[in-house]
Amino acid sequence: MIRRHPRSALRWLWPPLLLAGLLAFAACGGAPGGQAAAGGSGGGSEAVSEGGVLSGEATVDIVSGLRYSPADITVKVGTKVTWVNRDTSGMVHDVASGVLSGSDLKLDGRFHSPMLGQGQSWSYTFDEAGTYPYLCTVPGHAQAGMVGTVTVVP
Repeated sequence: MIRRHPRSALRWLWPPLLLAGLLAFAACGGAPGGQAAAGGSGGGSEAVSEGGVLSGEATVDIVSGLRYSPADITVKVGTKVTWVNRDTSGMVHDVASGVLSGSDLKLDGRFHSPMLGQGQSWSYTFDEAGTYPYLCTVPGHAQAGMVGTVTVVP
């Protein structure tokens, strides 16, 4: 008769518990500097493009395959960028300013959305010129390529 150690059952239990915790966190609301997550029905952005530079409002979709689309955008100062979770797998994602250094996340604290469920969105207005790398902080997502950059020009 094979006897299993009681702790071996825990390795199967932690993923659902982690997911439940992330979903509970997502229900808690907003983050400083941005707008709280909201249900969205989609819709386009009201961005105006001048030579590939967006102004007004821009949208980045969070899509299946652990990626942002488009991942890299260039906008004018004062543009509101909205990230919309359109991932049909049902995964939650977020958007945080920072970089992936090796396998470590280096967040700079400039912006960080709550966890976004499918159809939810979050916005941030870029008021200063600069380069703002961002990523998803869900374990393994940035390492799988879920990163992007917002370049803000005057």
